[in-house]
Amino acid sequence: MKGNSVMNQTAENCHKVAGAAQEALQWLQVANNAERVGPELPAVKRDIQRLMSRARKLHTASQRNMCAGVYGPSQAGKSFLVSVLARPQNGPLMTNFSGSGGVRDFIKEVNPEGEGESTGLVTRFTMHQPNTPEGFPIQLRLLSEADIARVLINTFFKDGDMKVETPPSAEAINELITDYRPRMVSGMAGLTADDMHDIHEYVAKNFGQEAYAAQLRGYWDAAAEIAPSLGPADRGEFLSLLWGGHEPLTGLFRRLTEHLSNLGHPAEIYCGFDALFPREESIIDVKMLAGLDHPNGHQTVQVRGQQGPQSMIPKPDLTALTAELVVPMHECPWPLFEHTDLLDFPGARSRFKEPIARRLEEGDSPLKDMFLRGKVAYLFDRYVAEQELTSMLLCIPDSNLEVTDLPDLVQEWITETHGATPEERGKSDCILFFILTKFDKHLGDSAGSSDDEKTRFQRRMEASLIDPFGKMTNSWPNNWAGTERFTNCFWLRNPNYFAENIIEYDTSTKREVGFLTHKMDRINELRDGCLRADAVQHHFADPMRAWDAAMALNDGGISYLVEKLTPVCNPSVKARQISVQLARVATSLVDKLAPYYISDDMEKRLTEKRQMADQLVALMNNNFAQNRFGSMLDSLMVDANALSDRIARPAENIRFVNSKNSASESGAGQAGGVSIPLPGGAAGIALPGAAASVVLPGNAAAVTASATSASDQDEANKVRQLTRPEFYAECSMAEWIDNLHANEQQNKLLGDIGFDGTSYGKISGELVAAARRMRLQDQLRKAFEANAARFGQDAQVHAAATVGSTKINDFVATASMNFAEANERADIPTAEGGSRKAFAQNGHHDNADDLPEQPRADAVNYATDWFFSFYKACELNAMDSDSGTVDVEANSKLGGIISDLRQGITN
Repeated sequence: MKGNSVMNQTAENCHKVAGAAQEALQWLQVANNAERVGPELPAVKRDIQRLMSRARKLHTASQRNMCAGVYGPSQAGKSFLVSVLARPQNGPLMTNFSGSGGVRDFIKEVNPEGEGESTGLVTRFTMHQPNTPEGFPIQLRLLSEADIARVLINTFFKDGDMKVETPPSAEAINELITDYRPRMVSGMAGLTADDMHDIHEYVAKNFGQEAYAAQLRGYWDAAAEIAPSLGPADRGEFLSLLWGGHEPLTGLFRRLTEHLSNLGHPAEIYCGFDALFPREESIIDVKMLAGLDHPNGHQTVQVRGQQGPQSMIPKPDLTALTAELVVPMHECPWPLFEHTDLLDFPGARSRFKEPIARRLEEGDSPLKDMFLRGKVAYLFDRYVAEQELTSMLLCIPDSNLEVTDLPDLVQEWITETHGATPEERGKSDCILFFILTKFDKHLGDSAGSSDDEKTRFQRRMEASLIDPFGKMTNSWPNNWAGTERFTNCFWLRNPNYFAENIIEYDTSTKREVGFLTHKMDRINELRDGCLRADAVQHHFADPMRAWDAAMALNDGGISYLVEKLTPVCNPSVKARQISVQLARVATSLVDKLAPYYISDDMEKRLTEKRQMADQLVALMNNNFAQNRFGSMLDSLMVDANALSDRIARPAENIRFVNSKNSASESGAGQAGGVSIPLPGGAAGIALPGAAASVVLPGNAAAVTASATSASDQDEANKVRQLTRPEFYAECSMAEWIDNLHANEQQNKLLGDIGFDGTSYGKISGELVAAARRMRLQDQLRKAFEANAARFGQDAQVHAAATVGSTKINDFVATASMNFAEANERADIPTAEGGSRKAFAQNGHHDNADDLPEQPRADAVNYATDWFFSFYKACELNAMDSDSGTVDVEANSKLGGIISDLRQGITN
């Protein structure tokens, strides 16, 4: 009961945070508030929409069963682990489907026969009997229309060769939008604007650095408005831009979504035993997907929702549509499964990486092969996004890892569930269980020295854990929590794999009886070699216990694994996990809203901003020491080609005028920054790199992680009259701000520059806040007006993009100081005890007589100037009162929303 009470409170907290996010969106809809936020409004709305969606998903997760997921590459020994976890200790795994004939031997009667990866869906083993309609004992969870789109997107980007895919032009996107907007009709089901936001986030997060994905920037806002209101055929064509317009993929989308439409788009459906039998034609078996390429002549299955219409679906199509098969267990195998479901994921597969058009033309079963790989990869993404996995049992075999995407997928899950940094991971229970399968292969009979066996197990650890997951010194295997290594590793031996060279068997039952007496010396030699391997000592919490568990007769390590798994498969642990993640969501929401709230306590604002700047400068100093500072600065700048593309595609509601009254002057350049009060510890921070000669500003404190970015649609459809300089300035700010927000979600980029999304968002947010304070958009407009003569009709787009990007990038390169008044420039203390202004020009010299013997440390000097300038910009941002009248009521409303969110952080 206590666990239910805690989980109910957690669910209520999720509901409150989602409600506060909804209030924030409503606050942004008010015209005066939208004007206050300025150019950052679309990006802020997208972020809040995404965070609200995440809070809602956490709420849903809090009301679902706990889940332990078994995951890993194909042929990694997952099936054995699932079979022994889900079966009673002294009997087979029996199903408990409702109705007559529901009790069956899962391994012998249901699971596909043969070697190789057999399934393309998730199997949920549960002790909770689903409420199925009479005559429909099998429960299936389906892919939605948005899911099918994401599967095809995953296939396009992961299995295709992006070098041969031509990114859509701005003109092509505008033409598509213009063509399909008149086709919108009301009352269409299957896809919502929120679904399109989620699809946008999926593309940005996973494929945002691909040139094709980057060219879609002009598509998303209109797509969120248009796609949900299109008929089935039009919707498939409109969305096909997301998978390269390949017609066979579009046809498959239409075919599968038609079944969903016929059923009324249910999340779950029910069917009879004919879906699973005969075993050779079961929807579990991936071979059924071959029917996607050959659609005629297949057996159909009658399906229905809990309510609503029934429909007949061909088995290949139902196989493709099924995300999850629910298998009730007849007998509880271990106590933890009374309240925890076991999820068996299909094995991760290597990808094709060849031109999709060629494979569609020449492959034997191209739709089957590509849809299967995209679906298997996406299913894991979906369950991670839905917060389904309370714990993960990651199975890794003894061979080198061939699925190159797997480390990134695992890293993403760790970031979502534990945190991106060691400090964050230290706050949560470790729910990643790293299972080194096929331990049997290390029990070979060739004798050797102890050093040889030590090398054997060291190499196994390197092949399975260190090389694929831990090459970087700051990666999670080497730095899990604080300075501690990851130590939640387990050996798994399959007793069904006969090791007659060392083990004695009962000839009638094939069960293990004992170890061969004359092989004990060899077994001890293997054990000693294993225990002496450095990596085993580093990554097993109890190496000796792990060895003994793996060698336990007729067990192979299962009992020990269950013993360690049981404490984290506890409702209170799940509530704690969700609460930690919810606090990150609430913190990120505060980050996005706080810049627009004006506190009447100036001293408090300044103190909080300095604490945040201390932390960020310390992080950037570490970034500099790792030679990543230049890459970070580059990511904060705007790309001239991307800006040129945006300028080339004005929105449909823009009307250009030669001149107009400067009504935009009062609101020009308004954009927001990101600021959140953080607890600070006072500690001196290192100089830039290891060789600095100047003290950096402020103090140092640790920083925690997590934030992201998503999408929302513009509500403005009314005609807007702009001069071209105004339009260019608006485009320049929008391209810069959108890119900064998108970068918060670019995990590969963040990993390359050594930042988490939250810290990056704070840095970029302060730069945008400085731009708002200094009215950068207005300065851009004036620059465009001054350069108007350069903008000939043919070259105006590229010329305008050059002017805009140069101006913004100069702003970033000097942390706004090149745009500051002389008295606002940061003062840099010198070694002689004096000071100099940041980014001051070096004096002029007519000859080389007074050159120093050693060249200047330009990189260190530049970083020092940038750090001091950034710190100064943060202070000025805190002291800025928006240079105008504050709407007291609106400001109070926003303060109340922020207060509610901060309450959600502490609950």
